[in-house]
Amino acid sequence: MKVILDLIRRNKIHFLAGFLLVISVAWTFRNLPNAYFEQDEWHSFGHYIYLLSLPPFEFLGNALSSGVLTHFTPLSLFSKMEMYLLWGVNAKPYFITSIILHIATTVAVYFLIFLLLKKKLPAFLGALFFAVNSSHHQAVTWLGTFEGAEGSTFFGVLSLIFFFLSLEGKKRFFTFSILSLFVALLFKETAFVFFFLMLGLILFPLRSLKKRSQSFFALGVMLGVYVVARFSYLIFGVGSRPSAVGDLNQGFLNSLLYNLATVGEKLFALSLTSQQFIRAPSQYLSTFPLGWVEDMTFLEEFYAIGIGLIVCMIVFAGLKKGLPKKPILVGSFFVLLTGLPLFLLNKKLILIDSRFLYTATIGMSIILASFVSFFLEKKSIFEKGYAILLIVLLIVMQGTALVKVIDNLVQIGKERQAILTRIKEDYPRLPLKSLFYTESDTSFYGLAPTERILPFQSGFGQTLLVLYQSNEKFPRGFFDGEFLWDIKDEGFAEFDNRSFGYFRDFNSLAKLVQDKKLSLESIISFKFDSSQGNVQDITGEVRGRLEGYLVSKRVVDKTVLVVSASNNSEDAWMAIDGDRKSAWDSKLPYNRPQYFEVGLSRAMTIAQITIDTYNNVNQNQVGFVVSLSSDGKTWKDVFYAKRYPPDENGYINIYFKPQLARFIKIEQKGNHAYANWVIHDLKIYEKSN
Repeated sequence: MKVILDLIRRNKIHFLAGFLLVISVAWTFRNLPNAYFEQDEWHSFGHYIYLLSLPPFEFLGNALSSGVLTHFTPLSLFSKMEMYLLWGVNAKPYFITSIILHIATTVAVYFLIFLLLKKKLPAFLGALFFAVNSSHHQAVTWLGTFEGAEGSTFFGVLSLIFFFLSLEGKKRFFTFSILSLFVALLFKETAFVFFFLMLGLILFPLRSLKKRSQSFFALGVMLGVYVVARFSYLIFGVGSRPSAVGDLNQGFLNSLLYNLATVGEKLFALSLTSQQFIRAPSQYLSTFPLGWVEDMTFLEEFYAIGIGLIVCMIVFAGLKKGLPKKPILVGSFFVLLTGLPLFLLNKKLILIDSRFLYTATIGMSIILASFVSFFLEKKSIFEKGYAILLIVLLIVMQGTALVKVIDNLVQIGKERQAILTRIKEDYPRLPLKSLFYTESDTSFYGLAPTERILPFQSGFGQTLLVLYQSNEKFPRGFFDGEFLWDIKDEGFAEFDNRSFGYFRDFNSLAKLVQDKKLSLESIISFKFDSSQGNVQDITGEVRGRLEGYLVSKRVVDKTVLVVSASNNSEDAWMAIDGDRKSAWDSKLPYNRPQYFEVGLSRAMTIAQITIDTYNNVNQNQVGFVVSLSSDGKTWKDVFYAKRYPPDENGYINIYFKPQLARFIKIEQKGNHAYANWVIHDLKIYEKSN
């Protein structure tokens, strides 16, 4: 205890800086543990379930499986797998772990900057800029990547700290430096930023040819061991993973040349500011009254590259004015080397995803700290004040943007968590043959309007599989591959007497139930209401729809139908005149309350209604409540959908549980402020036996 207290007394400024950095990170990220999983986490969990079901030899082969241009992240995999075994699908402890890792990395960045500048205040301000930087938020806030991004960066920074300590005469630290770099590479390949930095640092500071040769040899041995580890999966006879990049075709070459010309400038811009800072003026200018610029992507490109070039010019001018050369070069190479793995991507990079910027912001933190250090040596109190004020303003700007990002993630996360919690609470156990069906009144994440999904960024079917795995123990076949993983995926599979399926398209669900002769008791259904942000259990209704789909039916003769409408009732007959090109038109936008009513000559067991919208594209926002009555006074709702647009042929097939009725009311619940509700043809189906 005495030794610890003595250490604190001798290094009290460092301990104070570290304490303030810990408090800053904890305060800025205080709300993050209330967020939830986003997308890749569910796929990772499914992969862990599969790996953990394998025999030991097979497990190692699959866990270490890699390729020339694919990820090799065994420490990331094993650490995250251990977390999954401990916490399952409880997101909060993952977030807490991520924040702790970010704190450790921030403190390491502080000591790295201090070793470069030998000044505590610039080192603290530089590390604080890194600590609350919104530019790299995904590295901390996205649970699908945090352990790799933060683990590789922490050990990479540690390797540089040990390297600089070895330059000060503490030779044993070089061994620790090499070992830390090796660990960083096993967390994620982005650690090659530190590998190339160390190559440069060995080449220039080490003037002794003997020391340089020994250092290169040690680095080469480490790289050799890494390559052997990367291809060790061949021992187990497991195939390599598919390539992470595209073929070397003309498109790839064009993207590569474009990225080589622009990524560097964007890295300087994005590590200093944030995507929000670049997008906000771009959005404003894209709606400029004169209309001379409409492409927001072009504006984002122009703005980011412009800021990056200005930053580069300021740094270059600073070097000519006497800025500390070594820290500036180290910081600049940090930023530029971050772009190396991005050049392998087969696409043109507009704004770079923030998870790739974790190392770049370290470089920018070093550059900013160097500027502060330079101006603190000036005699003028105003120059000193301006330098500190500038970096404080940048820190406040980044911290404010980060808090907003986290608050948004929490809001979205709570909605997702509430959806899954509701489903699990309503159906804690699943039948051996399980079929989920969901409906949504909107689309998300840039999908076509017809792709109405729940607000999840990956396949909801696989999310449900992972969610229920702890008590259902699904066979591993469900997790071998990409079953129900893509955001639009639907499907059905059977393994070892268990079956599971997920659908959003009712006709696909109904056809499967019919072909497989599945029990309707296997169906579980929910509907998402975007205005309320929640799901409702519609299992009974959907089972009734399926019953209406499966039952033998016949079209009711139109001569026994009497039709009327809330608006333009005199033309209602045109909906049943047998001419598809003619139509009843409500003459009222269908975001206004309106209905169409059908009377039958006698009570019939009704099971289906088909509405033909022909080629009227404006009917894509329609929604319906269908009600049945025996006397025209007391009504029972048998179908409800806020949005239920026609298929590609213009037909809307509405099924429901076959029920006896003499009157049918179709209420319009869609939302179109200009288009009128139109019915080109209407068919009523009754049970035929």
